Amino acid sequence: MLAFKLRQLASHACKNMKQLLQRSGLYGAGPIRLLVLSVVAAVWIALTAAASAAQNSAPLIDNRPLDTMALILHARAEQTLKLQISLQLRNRVALDHLLVALQDPTSPQYHQWLAPAEFDADFGRTSQEVQTITNWLTGQGFQILSTTPKKLDVLGHVGDIERAFGISINSSLDSRHYANITDPQLPSTFINFIGSIEGLDNLRNWQPTIIHPHHSW
Repeated sequence: MLAFKLRQLASHACKNMKQLLQRSGLYGAGPIRLLVLSVVAAVWIALTAAASAAQNSAPLIDNRPLDTMALILHARAEQTLKLQISLQLRNRVALDHLLVALQDPTSPQYHQWLAPAEFDADFGRTSQEVQTITNWLTGQGFQILSTTPKKLDVLGHVGDIERAFGISINSSLDSRHYANITDPQLPSTFINFIGSIEGLDNLRNWQPTIIHPHHSW
């Protein structure tokens, strides 16, 4: 839907500009017409590129703080953040059945707990899936610290993080606290792999400073 609206916007912008210049009598002038066509082309390319990106991405719902009104500055692009990217488990139906069987005294699997490596092999992401995500993150400028079938720890600059996830990260007046003010956008191929992204904010237990106006009585 967003991609469709962006393409509509691009089309309307081009048509409106052409009609405006035709009414003013400037559209037929050679240099003016060339300039208009250049501007129209730039607008069309920018909006259709945005539409294409929107069409190939999906939001990671509720992966942002609720109250970011006090964060009025844009975070420094060169600031480095450590993120933990949690991966969704595989084979959820089988996992649900296993959890029931582990607690059922009549089941042969009763209290037959899995070792961590067994759990990862059965329900964690595959090595190929983790590598695909790792390759994408590296291509976006992230430094990979560690990977497991359940999570990835990475470092990234604010500027790269904003571009990769289509977000804006704002900060407090003293720059000590920061948060993404919109939900991250993921490539649609990863929306069923990535469960959450921790580290885009540090607002836990944060209380914004309220400055009261000084009154002279």
